[in-house]
Amino acid sequence: MVREVHGSCHCGAVKITVTRPPADVTECHCTICRRYAGLWAYYPVKDVSLTGPTEVYIWGRKYLEYHRCSNCGCVMAWLPRGEYPECGVNVRMLDFDINSVKLIVEEDASV
Repeated sequence: MVREVHGSCHCGAVKITVTRPPADVTECHCTICRRYAGLWAYYPVKDVSLTGPTEVYIWGRKYLEYHRCSNCGCVMAWLPRGEYPECGVNVRMLDFDINSVKLIVEEDASV
C-alpha cells in the first residue's frame, strides 16, 4: 500500500504532500542547491501538492521556479516553468526519515 507523506515549512504556513515516500534523495552541488542545502526527491508534478503562501525565485535559464515560504523562508520545492513532467521536493521539509533511503550525491557544480 502506498502512503502519502506530509510536511511543512518551519512556521507551518506552507504544507506539502507527496503521494509516496521517496525511493532516494539527491544532494545536488549546483550553484543554487548547495546554497539552499536541500535534499531533493523527484516526483511527477501531479503527485505533489504545495499549499500556502510562497515566494518564487527564478534564475539562469528560467526553467525552474524555487518556492519558499514567504514567512519563514524555508525552500519547499522547485517546479518546472514549462512542460517538464517532474518537480523536486526538498525532503528536509517532509515528516520522513531521510536516513531510510539511498543518498545520491551529484557533484557537478557546473550549473
